[in-house]
Amino acid sequence: MLLSWLSVGVLHLSSAYVGWVQAAALIPSLFSIVLAGVLADRHNPAVLMVAVQLTLAITFAVFAFLLHADKLTFAFLLVYGALVGSCNGLVQPVREKLLMQLDTVVLQRKISSASAVQFSCQGAGVLLVTLSVYFDMALLLGLQAMLSVFAAIFYSSLVRAKAKPRPPENSVWREPLILLRQNVGLRQLLCLAAFNGYMHLGVFVVVLPILARDVYALNSQAYAFLQFTFVVGMILANIRLLYTEKVRFPGQGALFSLLYTGVVGVALSRQPTLVGLYLLVGVWGWVAGNSAGLSRIVLQSLVTFSMKGRVMALYQFILFGMAPLGALAAGYALHWFSLPTVFIVMSVSSALLFVLFLFSKTLWAVEQAE
Repeated sequence: MLLSWLSVGVLHLSSAYVGWVQAAALIPSLFSIVLAGVLADRHNPAVLMVAVQLTLAITFAVFAFLLHADKLTFAFLLVYGALVGSCNGLVQPVREKLLMQLDTVVLQRKISSASAVQFSCQGAGVLLVTLSVYFDMALLLGLQAMLSVFAAIFYSSLVRAKAKPRPPENSVWREPLILLRQNVGLRQLLCLAAFNGYMHLGVFVVVLPILARDVYALNSQAYAFLQFTFVVGMILANIRLLYTEKVRFPGQGALFSLLYTGVVGVALSRQPTLVGLYLLVGVWGWVAGNSAGLSRIVLQSLVTFSMKGRVMALYQFILFGMAPLGALAAGYALHWFSLPTVFIVMSVSSALLFVLFLFSKTLWAVEQAE
């Protein structure tokens, strides 16, 4: 969120340049995701998380100085996006493997509770951004650096967690690819991830800040609160998953989220009132959180523990690999088409994919693992 507002609110970049900034954050993460999957299955994930958090701390500290000294440029922003994107790419597969290794809580509660905590912390960060009109935004980057150091300290307490056997050298990616070839449900889940990355994640990171600036003329505080409503929606979705009964067929909910997103897109294309905008973005966050949580449950239900890191890396690689393409497409599409048209395309595409999945019930029939 901070990257988006640095692009739009600080450097006042055009939609095309905003697309390049988001792509700079997403593309390097692809390489680190692939690396993370192998490392997570071969090494202690807690040690890896300590290294990632320390790298993030250094990055945030350096760019806090650049922003405070008024030396931030488009080129520096690309570098910042690439560094943070690379670290974020490492986090998800490693953290997912660490989460599965720590306890024996029911899968649905394990994933939803971790996500609820994650998004709650993100929501707190977004609220801090709302105060950026009162102080130097560089302080936020400095705070992020401090929190990354604290995170490294906390992860270090998990370093002694019992490590699992390493996969053989010659089967690092052979086993997951064989599983992918044999498992139709996994292939369909990855297709869904590719679509969500391109059409929803890619469009979201470009269109929302442009919508906030050009249609509603929101300042950094109002835009931060808009992002906060999205995060609140994600938190509520995961809290619901945490306290609801075990979802027997999580794939069905993930697919129905396509229809819900389509409805939100149509509503946003009508350019509602400011209150309507905040409500719709909150609903969009709820749908995104529900879809992400259920998709992770499906993924964990289809994969054995020894391959979880690598298959999660493959999932994230596809999701975020399509996101920069969607971000660039959305950025340039806004030069030729209106915002309502972009939202309509997103909605129609979501509905068409849902109908397409109706012809194959494999993903619908995946049961949650014990």
